[in-house]
Amino acid sequence: MPSPYRAPKLHALGIKVAQIRHEKGWSIDRLAEESGVGRRTIINLEGATKTPRIDTLYAVAVALDVPLSELVDVL
Repeated sequence: MPSPYRAPKLHALGIKVAQIRHEKGWSIDRLAEESGVGRRTIINLEGATKTPRIDTLYAVAVALDVPLSELVDVL
């Protein structure tokens, strides 16, 4: 059974990713292309609908040119 505290943290992570993406002026498609992660995975990450894998978070951080720690500090 998932922790009731997990969803808000995933939501904060999704907001953080979307915020950085918007600051760069990138679309979801652009982030997917730059990171090598599927479009649907980016949508799920930003929408906090599924728990992302660490390799997904790393690929997104590299594409956004931010340290992984900056993304996960909200967790």
